[in-house]
Amino acid sequence: MRPISLSNFYTHIIMEEIEKQVKETYERAFWDMVDQDPPDVEHIGKLLEEIIGILCNFVPSRTDIHAMIREDLSAVDWELQTKLLKWAGRFQAPIYDQVTIRWKRDLPEKLSVFLKKYYEHLEKINKQVWDERKKLSSGPNLKSGQ
Repeated sequence: MRPISLSNFYTHIIMEEIEKQVKETYERAFWDMVDQDPPDVEHIGKLLEEIIGILCNFVPSRTDIHAMIREDLSAVDWELQTKLLKWAGRFQAPIYDQVTIRWKRDLPEKLSVFLKKYYEHLEKINKQVWDERKKLSSGPNLKSGQ
């Protein structure tokens, strides 16, 4: 095993710190684009398309629901935050219902703050949905009643 020199150690620490700062700066710039005045509608539209894709993935074979999601979230308007929470509420586990009910009462929020929290919430929902699908697919054979 080769010994680590002190200069390599410090270089590694400095590079990690620089990487962390670059990431923070990039993320700050990314979310600042959401809160610009006037808003960057193209940037928000891309974020909304990503969110729509995530919501549609909760019901991958239900193109009728995909169409409903796309229609409901087609415009960046004053009701966007409420509409997004409505769709999250349809897919989330009941334990999160009180969270979204309280969240709706606090609306509207600064869009960047809302979207950051919403992405985190969708990650939780996504994990639960896929965990449940995994249980179902690896569970007992339903046809034989086992």
